Amino acid sequence: MGCRGRYVVVTLAAPRAKRYVHHLVAAAFLGPRPKGMDVAHWDNDGTNNVVTNLRYATEVENMADKLRHGTDNRREHAKYRKLSQIDVDEIRRRYGPPGGVGQPGLESQRSLAAEFGVSQQRISAIVNWRTWNL
Repeated sequence: MGCRGRYVVVTLAAPRAKRYVHHLVAAAFLGPRPKGMDVAHWDNDGTNNVVTNLRYATEVENMADKLRHGTDNRREHAKYRKLSQIDVDEIRRRYGPPGGVGQPGLESQRSLAAEFGVSQQRISAIVNWRTWNL
């Protein structure tokens, strides 16, 4: 038994593979995991794997739990973020709508990337609404 991130893992003898304990407990007591669902912890403690603390939840429900618990590591909470929400809004304003390149007065992804200290690929993801700011 050990940990992978904040979750407890065990190594099964046959087939020799590591499995998350919360996945095994949920499968044994809650039944097969429905397609597209995660195993969620009610109390946000990845080591508390009693069945009464587990449930199947959608990704959206799991993200709402993270916001409620204060463990959401996206947006302003990200430890290593380079951009703030204000920066992201400014980048989108200066670049224009998706596909806005070439319009008079709008800036290129390359110039915005250099100014804000991120890659051109990150700027592309931001202006095309594929990511917030990571």
